[in-house]
Amino acid sequence: MNRIWNKSHRNNCSLLMILLLGFILWQTPVHASEFNFAVDFELPANQIDKNKTYINVRMEPGKTQEIPYTVFNRTDKSVTVETLIHSATTNSNGVIEYGESKSKFDETLSYDMKNLAKTVGEITVPPQSAVTETLSLKAPEKELAGVVAGGITFQEKKENVSNKSTVGVVNQFSQVKAILI
Repeated sequence: MNRIWNKSHRNNCSLLMILLLGFILWQTPVHASEFNFAVDFELPANQIDKNKTYINVRMEPGKTQEIPYTVFNRTDKSVTVETLIHSATTNSNGVIEYGESKSKFDETLSYDMKNLAKTVGEITVPPQSAVTETLSLKAPEKELAGVVAGGITFQEKKENVSNKSTVGVVNQFSQVKAILI
């Protein structure tokens, strides 16, 4: 009886070791997700605080201003970046959000940032290079008693790949810069 149990025990241990070794050696390749682009704004002379990296400008009513920015691509493939303009909102915690929001605007909203800021919709940056574009801002016609807050979102345009065998999370990275007029 002892011999049978030892042989059975040895077989079970061997099977367990083979399974354990199989789990250790058989790995699914994982690739880190990362930004394929970077954006750098050239802050204008009328920037209120030069130490801030977001746009915070003092403009005269009705005036327009062009603010250049550069999109860098340090990869070996072309990258297409979408630019989107949004008005700022506050979330349920009272934190200001400068990107896209599903919140409906209050009827007291005097100025929508989409009407005051314009830029190209898409930017294609060749491999290992940079493209400079401009953000065009137009101050409201009347003097403001506060600020108009919004943001510009830079987001890599991905090909619409429909792969039903893929299961999991698909990360979409974007960079948002605040705009205060």
